[in-house]
Amino acid sequence: IRDDLTRSLSITAHETAEIVVRGVTHAVPLAARVVETLRVQELQEVYFAQKTSKVRDVLRGNHAYGLAYDAVSVEYDWFTGSKAKKRWPETAVREAVALMWFRRLADVMTATRVMAWGGLWKGFPDSPHFQSARIPVTPSAAMRSAYTEHGGGRAGREAVWKMFGLHVSTPLTV
Repeated sequence: IRDDLTRSLSITAHETAEIVVRGVTHAVPLAARVVETLRVQELQEVYFAQKTSKVRDVLRGNHAYGLAYDAVSVEYDWFTGSKAKKRWPETAVREAVALMWFRRLADVMTATRVMAWGGLWKGFPDSPHFQSARIPVTPSAAMRSAYTEHGGGRAGREAVWKMFGLHVSTPLTV
């Protein structure tokens, strides 16, 4: 992984993203990759239209602040593509395999209690989602205010990170 999005993660999310890339495969037989860190408004609106997100405003989700990321299977991605469908043709079986895979990944990622897993959310579970355990599931009004008062972007994200005692990350290069 080498991109500006990963460089903008908070140190906690940055370190655990590195675990996904380097360590998960060694901890259990899982091969995972980080597919999304920061999210822009335009992409949030696409997810909202597809009904894969309940919120339209990107600032109402922790991806906007670099405090969350999504991780998926290297081999089967989200378990919705042609390779997964060929391997598990029945939708119910494929969904069960995907949930088991994400639960195993969550066991590794949340073992230190530094990260929280979106698969445990009631009402709208988000199995690929991981975020800092220090922050609320949904960003608070104070988080949104700190972000906008500092002009958004990196300065806004850093203001939010400081609210939770998180530090600015260094680039992740793999």
